[in-house]
Amino acid sequence: MRKRIPKKDSDGKYISDDQHLQDMEKAMVKNPKAFTFQKHNKAVNLMRRSMDIDTLRQKVPEMKDTTKDDSVPVVVAVVGPSKVGKSTFIRSMFKYYTKRNLNEIKGPITCVVSKTRRITFLECNNDLNSMIDMAKIADVVIFLVDASYGFEMETFEFMTIIKTTGYTTVMAAMTKCDLVPMPRLKKKRKMMKRRWKKDVGQGGKFFFFNEIVSGGRFYKRSAITNFHRLLVNCKVKKITWRDAHPYMVVNRCEDVTNPAILEQDPSSSRTMSFYGWVRGVPLHDEQRMHLLGVGDFDIAHISAAVDPCALDDKLSRKRHLGQKLNLFYAPWTELGEVVVDDDAAHIVMADRIVNDVDNEEYKKVSELQQEGMFSDDDDIDLAFGTSLATDSKKEEVEEIVQHDIADVLKEKRRPVSDLFEFKDVSAGKMQDDEYFDVDSDIDKESDVEDTVELDELDGISDIVHTGGSAYIDGRKIYVDEQKQTEEDSDLEVELDDFDDLVESEKEEEPEEEEEPEDKEEPEEMTRKQLRMTRYQERIERRERLKKLLGMHSPHYEKMKRQIEEQEEREEATLKSLDDDDKVNLVGYHVGAYVCIILQDVAPEFAVNCKKIQTNNQPIVLGGFEQQESEENLRYCKARVKKHQYYPRLLKSLDPIIMSMGWRRFQTIPAYIHTDEYLRNSESSERMRFVKYTPDFMHCECVFYAPVHPLNTQFIGFQTLENETNSFRVACTGTVLEVKKKFKVVKKLNLVGEPFEILKKTAFVHKMFSTKEEAAMFVGAKISTVSGVRGQIKSIETGKRFPPGCVRAKFEDRVLVSDLIRLKGWVGVDIPKFYNPLATFIGFNLMRTTGKLRHDLGLKSDFKRDSVYKPVERKERKFHKMRVPAAVAKNLPFKSRLKVQRKQVTDYERRRQTVQSEEETRREKALNRLDVLYSEKWKKQQKQQKAKIDKHNKEYDRLADIQERKRKQSKKDFFARKKQRT
Repeated sequence: MRKRIPKKDSDGKYISDDQHLQDMEKAMVKNPKAFTFQKHNKAVNLMRRSMDIDTLRQKVPEMKDTTKDDSVPVVVAVVGPSKVGKSTFIRSMFKYYTKRNLNEIKGPITCVVSKTRRITFLECNNDLNSMIDMAKIADVVIFLVDASYGFEMETFEFMTIIKTTGYTTVMAAMTKCDLVPMPRLKKKRKMMKRRWKKDVGQGGKFFFFNEIVSGGRFYKRSAITNFHRLLVNCKVKKITWRDAHPYMVVNRCEDVTNPAILEQDPSSSRTMSFYGWVRGVPLHDEQRMHLLGVGDFDIAHISAAVDPCALDDKLSRKRHLGQKLNLFYAPWTELGEVVVDDDAAHIVMADRIVNDVDNEEYKKVSELQQEGMFSDDDDIDLAFGTSLATDSKKEEVEEIVQHDIADVLKEKRRPVSDLFEFKDVSAGKMQDDEYFDVDSDIDKESDVEDTVELDELDGISDIVHTGGSAYIDGRKIYVDEQKQTEEDSDLEVELDDFDDLVESEKEEEPEEEEEPEDKEEPEEMTRKQLRMTRYQERIERRERLKKLLGMHSPHYEKMKRQIEEQEEREEATLKSLDDDDKVNLVGYHVGAYVCIILQDVAPEFAVNCKKIQTNNQPIVLGGFEQQESEENLRYCKARVKKHQYYPRLLKSLDPIIMSMGWRRFQTIPAYIHTDEYLRNSESSERMRFVKYTPDFMHCECVFYAPVHPLNTQFIGFQTLENETNSFRVACTGTVLEVKKKFKVVKKLNLVGEPFEILKKTAFVHKMFSTKEEAAMFVGAKISTVSGVRGQIKSIETGKRFPPGCVRAKFEDRVLVSDLIRLKGWVGVDIPKFYNPLATFIGFNLMRTTGKLRHDLGLKSDFKRDSVYKPVERKERKFHKMRVPAAVAKNLPFKSRLKVQRKQVTDYERRRQTVQSEEETRREKALNRLDVLYSEKWKKQQKQQKAKIDKHNKEYDRLADIQERKRKQSKKDFFARKKQRT
């Protein structure tokens, strides 16, 4: 739409948009005829154009989702082949955001990058299972490409996967540019950028990392800054599957199984807790969850946890003076507050929290230790340091500790987790609102919450300082001391001031609120209110002007107004509910940090949990509906297409690995082609079985799998091995229909011969082998090769009839030499095969017969019937056509027989030729010349053959040398590639 040209008033000042609208409104009221159209056609075209523009601007009104939080961390997947610079890129971004060095990339790493955005970095391994799982959760994908090598197969494989699972924001960066000479680098950049835009489109950004600094550990800061600006401002695309299902990228998981159960049976199923942010849609406690690579589970317990990497605006309400903003969260690295090992979690605590051990509680527990009331694994040291608690609170804490110690003495050995709830603490920083929640009766009678807030009883955090180890939630927890940094010492405050502040807040009782006196509002607030008032007035004037000009759309405005009213009602309803009622009604909103506990988890996963995380394999919990569980298996009909880069055609009834929804499984598809035909004057569809997929066209397939919503996309593989030299993505497809059974048919062509002919009836044999088989086709339509149609009437079981003989009726008499065909359709059974791939706990794949022979080194069986043989058919001699003379006379000339045999007289047949002596001599001489010529010709042919054989032998020798060179070069190429990986 064209902008209005600013005009000046009589004083030479420019007229603002608001003033212009006011002047227009006044002028239209005073002189409405001046604003009517003068040329009819021009006015109609202008009005139509303006209405088209307004219509294009209008969008379908959508309700605002109040259950979603835009501050949920954006998942950034860094993808590329091995040794291409993925770890260097994440290390550089982490250094840019946190000013700290990261030695190893282990598990998800979350960083606060701005006031409103957090980013979770995930490094994608170079194996197919990790690539599939990463594509399902990634919001932004960054491809790293080696400039010295170019695009590799893994890049295009991952591109195909994300196009199927949901096309997210895609970027690319070219690394190791310093290894390529400058003249060649320009040409390489241009070529790779052109290829990138061809595969991705115009929206895909392409960056170049020219230099690395600090001994090859980081990329140049200018390149990282450009990347940061794009990551902060890029929009996360909406993906249908994710927006319809809740899921969680697991940041941390722990085995919380009771140690007593593990001592009795180490191979028993485990109970595990998973921590992460809710994504997709709100999560309910009755939701079924699928742990990718393990299986389906019911949620045993779900609870809200404190965000370990909260944004500043969220943490500012709950922060106290000793707490700093945590800019990153990487639980599996050696940075941060918690360091997780195979069997323990080390907590880093500062001297500010634990620095003084001269107190009575410490002495009491030391006496208990000396008396042998605690084992070596349960050594507990109690210490009060520079805490923020008053003397009265210390007395309360003393009573709590004495009460709990008495319980421990009764039970001889009670886990420390029964006394205190474990929270993560680190070097003057807080990851949770409370260090520990004491299991006592404090504040139960008061109106405050049951749990003791940190700012009221901060001294409780100083109680437990384990000098040895303790059992907490079934795991050993080691707590180490660490010296306080200079930055943390600045945050200490005077105890008296803080105690007075706490006591004053406690002594305040709720009183009737008095109306505040009129006070002058700050200047900033006045400006803000004035700005909002002007904005509302401007909108109202524009609406009035649209009504006057007839540009108002009442239907559109009505829809917007209805949706706004509904949003206000929902927002008011949610505000009136408590937090517990909100969770029961809506669930845990998107962006909430929760802890999910699952039971009956395979012990193999619990043992390998840390190895999975440290190997950068994503652990994902995906939610689904009850009808999508593995207990509800059905036949799925889908539209499928073989990938253009896959080297072979796909064969029906060969097992294939599919990734659909959250699951990966193996199934046996049957490829089909749908035909339309007339049946009883009505159009019907027939699903025809085809043996192979077409090369460049879509076809359909039917397979057995869990129920998924229609239009769910999937991707298929025939192998998950990493040591393959060909493209691994076999096919892509979309679910069209789900049923209990599909009728799939294939062509049937049977051939028989007449055994006996009686007028228009014939007994046919060699078409069926048994009478049971023949009974299935009674009433079927048959025909001869010449086109005579017939029908099978009955089965003949007499002694003179061979087995499988049938009686058939035809339209005309058939000959003994006729071949009789039966063309029909026979049903194909689709096998009910579903094999879920539990990649984290071990799985077995079904192999084809050819794969089994290849793996076991077996040769295929020799079948004589399968060998192609030359077809031997007897030459049939037909009688010559004879036309009677009476008929030939009446035929027209063009239809008469024109070829007549030459008449030979008896004299010519009896006559003999007598040669003279001269003629005999000449004939003998010619015969001798013929013999000489033939001998000479044979000699020449023999010499020519020897020459050709010599030439072919030399050609074969040179071809053999060339083939050996080609194989050696190919072998060297793959050896170099394997050495690179």
